[in-house]
Amino acid sequence: MIICPGCYVDYMKLAIVNQTQDIIRICPECNCIIYKKEGRIKTTNLATFMEKRGLPDLWSELTLLETEETAEEETYEEAKDLFPAIEE
Repeated sequence: MIICPGCYVDYMKLAIVNQTQDIIRICPECNCIIYKKEGRIKTTNLATFMEKRGLPDLWSELTLLETEETAEEETYEEAKDLFPAIEE
């Protein structure tokens, strides 16, 4: 599991954006999103991420995935290579 780099309070959840099928990680506590673009790790928030795609910033627009890869890593820095890539 990966601790949120924004709030360090909760763990990032793996999710799919229903309309675009983008795969993201999102924090249920602060709505921080992490994703990979052009080979670099990016962070943003749910409102900004969804606005850029012309979608409402609602959790109902996401499908949380039950399966999480297990990892020994506890911090964002240690686990950054585990994030799924998102092609934009």
